[in-house]
Amino acid sequence: DFAPITQLIEQPYILSVHPSVPAKSLGEFIKLAQAKPNSLNYGSGNVTSHVMQEVFYRTAKATLTHVPYKGSGPSVTAVVQNEVQTVLSGPGAAIPQIKAGRLRGLAVTTLKRARELPDLPTIDESGFKGFEVSGWYGIMAPAKTPATVIARLNREIVAVLTSSETSKVLMARGYDPRPTTPEAFRKYLQSEVARWSKAVKQYGI
Repeated sequence: DFAPITQLIEQPYILSVHPSVPAKSLGEFIKLAQAKPNSLNYGSGNVTSHVMQEVFYRTAKATLTHVPYKGSGPSVTAVVQNEVQTVLSGPGAAIPQIKAGRLRGLAVTTLKRARELPDLPTIDESGFKGFEVSGWYGIMAPAKTPATVIARLNREIVAVLTSSETSKVLMARGYDPRPTTPEAFRKYLQSEVARWSKAVKQYGI
């Protein structure tokens, strides 16, 4: 249904908890959840956050109750207000709340630490070896869009993404620019669909 143009950005996801949760590390948090199954709630603002958290908690052999929200902002606000105890969210929503002390960051999902939160360990570093997830955004056009149009859009968008001004704005918000060719973005999409389709089936989500 779609013709890929280019990937835009890549981002880590940040696992945060309400400050009242008596866990200072991801390991402590998982032990807390394992000791009392379904006593802790996690929020999600989109299907990506929901599936990633479900896969992680199944991997960690911890059972939490899922509470869906209409967007990342509301799901992060729910943790700030202690409606739910934890959330996995993008840097744009999480970092300001962590820096303000309204959330406690426990770990990031990428294998590399977040640039804006260098003291926050990765999930991989926290004892869950090999767990790695990156979030991303991209641009697509309707299927059957002429190749010349796709090529023109790719050139113009990549030019904006690679400009120093755009890069500076994106990186300040925790995002890394990831301009690609249409074909490279297509292959990446296919690999992501395969990876998450397998996870959804494996865990019955």
